[in-house]
Amino acid sequence: MKRVIISILILPLIACLYFGCDKPRPVEEFDITPAYTSDFVIAPATFTPGVNDIYSTVYPKIGPIWDAHKLNSNIVGDIYLTAFNFKIAAPAGQNLNFAKTYDFYMQAGNQKEVRIGTMDPWMNATPTQTLVSSSIITTTASPCRIKINGDCMPDQATCTSYKSVNLKNYFIENSIRVRMRATFSNTIATTVTITASYSVHVKGIL
Repeated sequence: MKRVIISILILPLIACLYFGCDKPRPVEEFDITPAYTSDFVIAPATFTPGVNDIYSTVYPKIGPIWDAHKLNSNIVGDIYLTAFNFKIAAPAGQNLNFAKTYDFYMQAGNQKEVRIGTMDPWMNATPTQTLVSSSIITTTASPCRIKINGDCMPDQATCTSYKSVNLKNYFIENSIRVRMRATFSNTIATTVTITASYSVHVKGIL
C-alpha cells in the first residue's frame, strides 16, 4: 500500500521534470516616462465658428523601450492610457472659452480611429470653467472634468483612475495621428498652442 501511495506521489513529479511544468509566467508592467506629448496649433486664419479639426502627431518610438524591458510585440498584451492632460502652452494668459467642447481621437496605421478623451469647459456657466487659463487640465482636475473614453460619468467632478481601450496596435506604429475636434464659439486674436500629454502603461508576459 505504501509503495502505491509513494508511486502516486512520485510519478507526477517525474513527469513534471521530464515534460516540464506549467509555471506562472512573470508579468512585466511599467509606465512609459516621460509621457508622450503633442501640440495642436490653432491659427486665427484657419479658425471658423463651429466644428473644427486640428491635428498633431505622436511618435511612439516603442522599440528601445521594449528592449530595455526584454519585451516585444508578441509578449506585450496591453498598452493603454492612464492619464490624459492638456494645457495652453501659448500665449500666456489665454483661456479655453473660445470653444465649447474638445474631443480627442487617435488613429495609426490600419487601425480605426478611437476617441481617447473629451472635455467640456462650458459644462456649467461659472468663471472657473469658462475662463480656464494656461494651467494644466488633467483627468483628475475639477471643474473642467476631462472624461477619457467615457470612463467618468457626466456627474463626476473628477476621475481618480482610468484605463483606456487597448492601444497596443496603435503604439507599435511609427506614428499616431491625434485629432482634436473643437466646437469653436468665440474668436481668437492670435495663434493658440495647446500641448497634450499622454501617460502610457505597458503590460507584458515574459
